[in-house]
Amino acid sequence: MEGLKDEFEKQTALEQAKENAVKRVDNLIANVTDSELRAILTNITDSAKSSIQRAGSETEINNIVQQTVTDIKEATLEYSKDKTLLTKKTEAVKKLEELAAGKTLNASLNLILSQGKIDIMDADTTEQVDSIYQTVTSSFNTAYLQMLKEDYSDRLDSLVAGIQADTDVMASISQVVAKAKENITNASNAEVRENIYRQAESAIQTLADSAGSLSQIKADAIAQLNNYTTLNTDSANKVKSVYTNRINSAQNAQEVASYLSEAEGLLDRLVEAADANVQDPSQSALYNANTSTTSMEKDAAQAMAKNGTEGTSMVKTGDENGINIII
Repeated sequence: MEGLKDEFEKQTALEQAKENAVKRVDNLIANVTDSELRAILTNITDSAKSSIQRAGSETEINNIVQQTVTDIKEATLEYSKDKTLLTKKTEAVKKLEELAAGKTLNASLNLILSQGKIDIMDADTTEQVDSIYQTVTSSFNTAYLQMLKEDYSDRLDSLVAGIQADTDVMASISQVVAKAKENITNASNAEVRENIYRQAESAIQTLADSAGSLSQIKADAIAQLNNYTTLNTDSANKVKSVYTNRINSAQNAQEVASYLSEAEGLLDRLVEAADANVQDPSQSALYNANTSTTSMEKDAAQAMAKNGTEGTSMVKTGDENGINIII
C-alpha cells in the first residue's frame, strides 16, 4: 500500500508539473500581437506542449520549457531578419512532431525528436532545414521500427510465459512465436508489424485454450478411471497406472476417450475374473503364464501383458460371442 501510495503521489506530481509547464509555454506568446509571427511561434509552442505530455520526469519537463523559451526568443529575432527561413523552420518542427502523433515512444525516440528540433532551429538556410529534417525523419523511422520489433518480441515472450501445456502444444506455440518474430523483423512498416503480432497473438491464444481444455478432459478421464472400480489387485492397479500415463500423453480428446475405454474394458475383465473367485491375475497370468487360471482371467492378464510391450492390438475375451477388447 505504501508503494502504491508513493507511485500515485509521484504520478500526481508529474501531471501537475505538466499542467504548469503548458501554462508557462502558452504565456510565452500571450502578448504577441503580430498575427504572422504568432502563427509561426504557435508551431513552436504546440510542439513543446506535445513533448511535455510525453515527458517522464519533471527534469525533462523543465528542459523542454527552457528550450522553448530559447526558441521563442531566437525565432522572434529571426522574424525581423528572414521570415521565409523562420517559417520553413517552424513548419519542419511541426512536421517532426506529427511523426510522434499517436505513438508511444521510448527515451531514444524522444531524444531524436528533441535534438532534431534544436538542429532545425539552429539552421542558417532553408536548404539546411530540409537536409536536417530528412536526416531526423530517417533516423526516427528506423529507430521506431526497431523499437516495435523489440516491443512485439517481448510481448510475444510474455504471452508464452504464462501458458501451461504439454510438450507438443508448447512446440506448436514456439513455432508460431519464432515465425512471428521473423516476419516482424522483415516487415517494412509499423502497420504490417501490428497485423503480424495480432495474428500470432490469436493463434497462441487458440493453442493455449485448446491445451487448457485438453488438460481438463485428461483430468476428468483419470478421475473416472480411478473411480471406475473398487477392485484392489496388482493387475487392476497396474491397468490404472499404465492408462493414467497414456491418458496424460494423449494428443487430443479422441485419444483420451479411446484410452479410457480400453482401460475400463480391461478392468471389467479383471472384475469378472475376481467375481469368479480366481486368484489375483497379477500372480497368475501376468507374471506366471504357467499357473492354471480361468480362460477369462488369462485373457485379461494376457491383454495387460501385451499392452505393456506391443501397443495397440486385438485380444479375444473368451466369451462365446467373441467380443473384442481394443488394447
